[in-house]
Amino acid sequence: ISAGEKKDATTDRRSSYSVEQEIFGITITKLSKSFIYQVQGGSVVATKSCVASCVNFNIAVALSADTSCWIQNSHGICETTWHGNILFRGSGVRFDKIQHLEVDARGVYSAWLVNA
Repeated sequence: ISAGEKKDATTDRRSSYSVEQEIFGITITKLSKSFIYQVQGGSVVATKSCVASCVNFNIAVALSADTSCWIQNSHGICETTWHGNILFRGSGVRFDKIQHLEVDARGVYSAWLVNA
C-alpha cells in the first residue's frame, strides 16, 4: 500500500459522551451514548451506529429515548431525545432533554445536554 492509498483508507472510529445529573451531590441519572462512524481523509464519511443508554436511580422517573445519526459538513452527528415522565401524586409530568454528540475526523468536536 502506498502512502497515498493509506491516507485515503476508510477507518472506523468510536466516540462516547456521558453526563450525570445530580441532586445534592448524589447521581440520580447517567445518560450515555456511543457513536461508531467512518473517517476517510479529514472527513466523517459514514455513520454506523448511535446507541444511547441510561442508568436511572430515580424510581419516580421513567426514561425512554429516540436516537438518530447523520453526516453534516464532514462531521458526524449522534443525537438522542430523552423523554422523561415523572409520576407525582397520581399525575404525570413530562420533560424532554436533547443529548448531542458531534464528531470530526479527530474525535469529539462538541457535546452537550439541553432541555428540549
